[in-house]
Amino acid sequence: MNTRTTAERIASWTLLAFLGLFLVLSLDSLVRLWFARRGMDSPFEAATVLSYQFAHAVITLIGVLLTARVFHRAESAGERAFGWMLVFLTLWYTKTFGFASFPGPFQSWLAERLFAAGMTRDVAILLFAAPAWAAWLALGAALRVSVCYPRQITPADIAAPGTRDRRGLLRSVAFAGLDVGLAWRRLAAGALQYGSLRAMVVWPAALALGLAASLLPDQRIFFVALYACGAAIVITNLRAGLDVSDALQRRRLLWILQASLSALLAFCLAGVLSFAEDPFASFLSFAVAAIAPLAVLSGIALGTRSGHPPQPRSALRNTATRGGMVVICALAYVAAQTAAATTGGPELLASLLGLSVAILTGVFAWRYVRASVARLVAPVFVRPERSNA
Repeated sequence: MNTRTTAERIASWTLLAFLGLFLVLSLDSLVRLWFARRGMDSPFEAATVLSYQFAHAVITLIGVLLTARVFHRAESAGERAFGWMLVFLTLWYTKTFGFASFPGPFQSWLAERLFAAGMTRDVAILLFAAPAWAAWLALGAALRVSVCYPRQITPADIAAPGTRDRRGLLRSVAFAGLDVGLAWRRLAAGALQYGSLRAMVVWPAALALGLAASLLPDQRIFFVALYACGAAIVITNLRAGLDVSDALQRRRLLWILQASLSALLAFCLAGVLSFAEDPFASFLSFAVAAIAPLAVLSGIALGTRSGHPPQPRSALRNTATRGGMVVICALAYVAAQTAAATTGGPELLASLLGLSVAILTGVFAWRYVRASVARLVAPVFVRPERSNA
């Protein structure tokens, strides 16, 4: 074991210990909420807050256990980077959906000790409450995973999937026929060729951008756009990784893709529902964002299990089809409910109208959504040798 590998292992288990501290804080808040439930406004509010915090603690626990398992079995740089991605994603979740307004006795004791040792409040907020830096470091880890797992990919590997892409009618027309996939493949291949995706470049850049995003909240649109660009490079690289993987590695990568798809659909659904002028929609939006990581971690757990994980094809197609349909129905609900609410009518009537429109949208759009998803998801399962036949 060389010095670099030893340093990576030490860093991995240190990060896991830091994540374990958040698990303790989550359980601490859960105990605090349990004893404070009688002082809340209503039993419904107490049950809601307790259920959220219980789900939060369970998801954090699963993240800790899953990450420990990945670190224990990691033998390559790509596998260790995958564990780091899990650490930072779990940190982002627990910092975003934790109940900071209900500190438990351990959290209060820890804060007093840290402040007594000289830590400032701004540093404590950045370390324990700001989620942006964890999200950026998760993106950095995802970039490393995309180029190192199942093996180190090359610029030629990134360019290869483009030979199987469907050609559009306007691809030869300037601007109107912009080949987005080709643009991202060129960008990803160039970054890989010039060494921009090496660990010594990715980690400092991700940390710097994470700190900047945490300290400059007014520039949120810029950082979101930059983050989306990084995510697009990850997707491009993972597509190349699927082509160079064997059957078992490919199945594992598809389960990771399933987890990513679940996260994307949950994010879209929560974002759409947040625009509705309806308390129930707001409640549902928060519930989806807070509990959806269970589905994400389940997909990752299936992909990293020992032996041969189950076939992910049906899960991918069903998640894409039904999840996409739910998002479309939510869009219809928000549009109808918001339009009815702006007329000054009763809130219950606006909600019922939105629900009716959502149901009708689902009935009439299901066939078209299923056909579209089949065309989009099917290329994921195409093997390179078949495409060249």
